[in-house]
Amino acid sequence: MAQRLFPFLSALALLASALPAQTVLLTEDFNAGLMPPAGWVEGNNGNSLGWEIEGAGLGVLAASNHAFHDDFFGYNDNYLMTPQLNLSGVTQAFAYCDQGVTFASWRDHHYVDVSLDNGVTFINLVDDLAGDGYSVLNVDLSAYVGNPGVNVSYHYTGDYASEWELDNVVVDDVGPPPPPPAWPNLPTAFVPAANYGDDFETYAGVVPPHMAVNELDAVFGQPDPEAWCNIGQHAPALSTTSGIYCLEMGLDPNSNNYHDVRNGLVIGLNGAGVANLDMDFQAIDHGDETDPWDGVWVSDNGIDWYQSYGPWTPLLSTWQAVTGVNLDAVGANTQGDFYLLFAQDDNFPYGYLDGIGIDDISINGGTPTGPYLSVANLVAGGVTTISVQFATPNGIVRHGYSLAGGGPISTPYGDLLLSPPYVELPPLTADSAGNASISLPVPPPAAGATVWLHAFDLGSLTFSNGVTAVVQ
Repeated sequence: MAQRLFPFLSALALLASALPAQTVLLTEDFNAGLMPPAGWVEGNNGNSLGWEIEGAGLGVLAASNHAFHDDFFGYNDNYLMTPQLNLSGVTQAFAYCDQGVTFASWRDHHYVDVSLDNGVTFINLVDDLAGDGYSVLNVDLSAYVGNPGVNVSYHYTGDYASEWELDNVVVDDVGPPPPPPAWPNLPTAFVPAANYGDDFETYAGVVPPHMAVNELDAVFGQPDPEAWCNIGQHAPALSTTSGIYCLEMGLDPNSNNYHDVRNGLVIGLNGAGVANLDMDFQAIDHGDETDPWDGVWVSDNGIDWYQSYGPWTPLLSTWQAVTGVNLDAVGANTQGDFYLLFAQDDNFPYGYLDGIGIDDISINGGTPTGPYLSVANLVAGGVTTISVQFATPNGIVRHGYSLAGGGPISTPYGDLLLSPPYVELPPLTADSAGNASISLPVPPPAAGATVWLHAFDLGSLTFSNGVTAVVQ
């Protein structure tokens, strides 16, 4: 496992060309195996070995050698201090590193101090309270900019307390970039949310464009080849409610390398024109313990996620129905494209002590919130179809397009999402169910053009959603 995992800050080296220009004052990865590293100073009150080098394959930061303070008996008051740093040539400064914490609830103190006299006296900046596991420890040193001699000290205290690991220490004038998204793989397409149903059979083991699979290690969020988020692309399902496919999330069923993995299937949906979207599905729990990401989540941007169901632990080890999971009342905007996530985090193989199975997803039709505009087959030289749903039954819908942009233009009824000049197309007459459509030829020279479309329902005096499309 150690060979597969690498901490966040190490991974960021791959992105260095995309980062702002930086002045690097210190880097230390502890791979030389020296404690203290060259130029550093270790302070030890004599009750234990204090700071040590812990090798690759051990601890939270298992990818490589790292600094480590164990939970020794006896009161420990020990520090690991950097060389003096010259902050006179920067306008801001940060000290940051990967850290791993074990037995956080037993912690006395994980201090980060500075010294302006090369270790004679110290000023405390941070008393870190990170929980168990991995995190990035970042300390702002900007108050000491201009000083030519600043040491940073990682200061452990405690008696049979916590374990503290440090790696990839950096001091620079940029600070750590934001963390990568928790779920890096997102769908490239969206399908209507209303009346969405899925038993995974039609894909025959091929992940469709409106789905994306995330198979990650649970510590750093990097791809893990033994994570198992399977809708048939790896193997037929161990069990289903019908057919041979379902969503399986856990560790690879054939693995005996037990370690935490994080799995997520993200589905791209579009909820424009409807509200009160409730979802039912079948689920089976093979023994999952509770983890923070367990459950069903919704996001409108792929970064911020809102939980609509979870954790999985109340479920049984047989297939059962989960009903009435609301998708549009948890914080994400579902009036347009949004993401639905089924997520699981645990450490044993799917079907053996751990794992969550999902099948027969069904989302209701929702409650119409206004007219919904869509366009299909927008191909140069072909015939495109412009459709409106949820309009006033038997009413008139005006609609048009622009090649100049999506507005907005303020009107008494809301914003018209077309920039002038725009063209009004022949009006539509909705049927008794509120549906209307028109088929129109697309000129051959239009290939590659971006088109903005918008519609207005005269019966309810409401605008539809805006549509932006590229002529193929």
